[in-house]
Amino acid sequence: WKHKTLELHSVIDVKVREEAKNNVLLAIVNAQLIGQREENNALRKEVGGYREEITRKEEQLQDAEERREQLLRLKEQQSDYAITTEKEHHFKIMRRKAHES
Repeated sequence: WKHKTLELHSVIDVKVREEAKNNVLLAIVNAQLIGQREENNALRKEVGGYREEITRKEEQLQDAEERREQLLRLKEQQSDYAITTEKEHHFKIMRRKAHES
């Protein structure tokens, strides 16, 4: 029975060592998972910041396009006004000349 007891102790020792080894491996994997989670959260936060910046830039671009359209309309109105003013001026000169003669 001493032999059986020694065998049993030997099996128990192997099992205890295997369990300890598995516990160490489990702790390593848990640490890796925690690190990966933290990295993922940091990346999500960074991506969120980029999304906000992209949205801001898109809004700025849209504002700039609207200002451009307004300026083009204004330029067109000024051009039309200048042409009209030039025509009126020419017409006044022609009328004065006709009146003088």
